[in-house]
Amino acid sequence: MHRLQLIEIEDQSWCPVTLRDGVTDFLCTAMALADPYAPVRPMLLEALKRCGTRQIIDLCSGGGGPWQRFYPALQQDLKHPLQLWLTDLYPNPQAGSELQRQYPQQVSWWPEPVDALEPPEQPQGFYTLFTSGHHFRPEELERILQQAVDKGQGIALFELTHRSLPALFLSLLVPLLVLAVTPFCRPFRLSRLFWVYLVPLVPLLALFDGIVSCLRSYNPEELRSIVARLGETHYHWQIGEKTSDRGLTPLTYLIGIPPN
Repeated sequence: MHRLQLIEIEDQSWCPVTLRDGVTDFLCTAMALADPYAPVRPMLLEALKRCGTRQIIDLCSGGGGPWQRFYPALQQDLKHPLQLWLTDLYPNPQAGSELQRQYPQQVSWWPEPVDALEPPEQPQGFYTLFTSGHHFRPEELERILQQAVDKGQGIALFELTHRSLPALFLSLLVPLLVLAVTPFCRPFRLSRLFWVYLVPLVPLLALFDGIVSCLRSYNPEELRSIVARLGETHYHWQIGEKTSDRGLTPLTYLIGIPPN
């Protein structure tokens, strides 16, 4: 199955904020409930230790990504304070508010829009991208990796989406999942209920963008090809797929660790 560079509606500037937030809030809540990235947490933990950093800059955070469950477990395993900056081109500071209440000194939303192609010079730390690498064209993803290399920063990309028939089939279940998960989304919004249950545009948007996400996801061989174009970086690159213990499609990962 060839990769298709299609567009996701929620990525577009003309997408209404209430619909975009409805989808990203659903994704964040679903990840908090299922913790789908748990299998790669030891890999990120090891990468952070090898880089000797105590700060993560998460790019394309959406509604907070997997951090509601991921951060407390990572923090506990590291056994020292870990600063987490959530950034996005369309920042949603209200998302993940519970996590910020738990760790007010350590978890923060970057207040201004951040394009992953042009991350801020400060703060510096370990870059992460969860369920967002597929948003970028190959030359754009190469640029993101090159910027991390130029700064001597570690970087990790983890993808829950998968370009395969089983993943496409699972995407068809997304509207039902939106209906089931929405009551658990926080903070509570009347507009969310309207666009989910009365005029179900959020479930339809999540379905469309979910299918597109699968069709433009990268496989490990394609990621290796992008890394090869960076030339000799002396970075240690880990690229592959991690089988999920939750019966889902494999998690694709790319981890770049700078030389000591």
